[in-house]
Amino acid sequence: MRGSFRNMNKNNRDLEKLIFGPESEEASEYASSIVLTDANILLMPVRSLYGIFAYVTTNFLLNKAKLHFSLLNKDKIIDEIIKLSKGKNLASDDLVVNPKDKCTVNLLENEIKVEINKEIQKMFEKILPKNKLPIDIDNEILKRIVILSDEYSDIIKRATILTTRIKVKYETKTVETGALWTEEYLPELTIMHNLILATKPRKTNGEINDAEGVIKKLTGGLGGSEDEFNIILGGDETIGKGIVKFCKVS
Repeated sequence: MRGSFRNMNKNNRDLEKLIFGPESEEASEYASSIVLTDANILLMPVRSLYGIFAYVTTNFLLNKAKLHFSLLNKDKIIDEIIKLSKGKNLASDDLVVNPKDKCTVNLLENEIKVEINKEIQKMFEKILPKNKLPIDIDNEILKRIVILSDEYSDIIKRATILTTRIKVKYETKTVETGALWTEEYLPELTIMHNLILATKPRKTNGEINDAEGVIKKLTGGLGGSEDEFNIILGGDETIGKGIVKFCKVS
């Protein structure tokens, strides 16, 4: 992730060096002004027999989210969600539940018993960046949330997209020997969380003097604002993969 951020800011090499620190051969001069944590899954869209798809999470994923949200004083909300779902599976609405029995969801052809608890919608509304996500949060996310116990964590693993690819020789249009590999993608519209932390620049040019200035210049270099911006992660940008929207949670 860090490499992608740095690469998107290379149109101004001096500014890039100021924010990210010198390249490897000069790295001992001074350190970077930003820290980028790993992005973890919060909600993943999973194929559902009812409602087309559901946004699925597990207790394990919610517990991982607590650390990031604690810096925003929102970890208590995560705790409330975990307590509600302790020892059971929950759905936030009947949109993704079997309309006949009102107590089962069918995810990736797995029937799972759930309880409907609409309080979940209010809780997730407090931690999601409303009006910034690329889909309607009220109808497309909050009403489709399913919280599963960790015994169903394989649902998340199976919802990832595996694609087998080959490399073709340009001259003969035949497959190169050994050029067969598999790539794993997260489904489109997966919701993740991470932290971007900034410190006062260790070297200044008079343009950036504090941590807030670092964030402004970083996001401005990506063509966005402090509240939201887009970036391409990974090495498959030419085939339309890895387009990620970052939204600030406040």
